[in-house]
Amino acid sequence: MTKLVRDKIPEFATYASYRQLKPEEREDALKNKIVEEANEVKAAPDDQNLLEELADVYTVLETFLDFKNISKDIRAYI
Repeated sequence: MTKLVRDKIPEFATYASYRQLKPEEREDALKNKIVEEANEVKAAPDDQNLLEELADVYTVLETFLDFKNISKDIRAYI
């Protein structure tokens, strides 16, 4: 299975293999990760898990905005 993971996760999952994405692969991988995390929000069985999954969505969104050099000030887009 191909999956985008955050820094330092490979330190904990030593059984898996990893590679650094090429620059041209990163945008699609981040978009797919946003969808993956949003699906986990939808499936959250309780409030604690919901908060954890929302935090994951937030982290991926911040990473995507940084990747695209987009301001995190959402008011700029309203």
